[in-house]
Amino acid sequence: MVCATAEIRLDNLATIRADVVTAAQECGVSRTRAENFAVAVNEAAINTIRYAGGTGTITTRTDDSTLIAEVTDHGSGFVPALDSRIPDAGSLHGRGLWMARGLCDRLDIRSTLTGTHVRLSVSA
Repeated sequence: MVCATAEIRLDNLATIRADVVTAAQECGVSRTRAENFAVAVNEAAINTIRYAGGTGTITTRTDDSTLIAEVTDHGSGFVPALDSRIPDAGSLHGRGLWMARGLCDRLDIRSTLTGTHVRLSVSA
């Protein structure tokens, strides 16, 4: 099991995306699925920057042919949408996590008043 942790900042999102693609491919995930997974992880990371004070942490680990990415922040939390319906067409925000759900195999969100933990995974 390979594990890596990095701080999420606006200036290192491109590096995080590239590292996620590489790690997913090392698990046997196809290039296209690896790139899609990196977009999903990026959406969670952007939410950390936008809504939780500008920084957070990403931890990636492998489990056989699965890559797991965990994005954690210390923001004030939110109520995750419980359904998979597309957000309202007139809304300017709210599509990131909806889109992320479709780009990975699994997405779990745990949010409290002291922070949010988003766990995403993709398998070969």
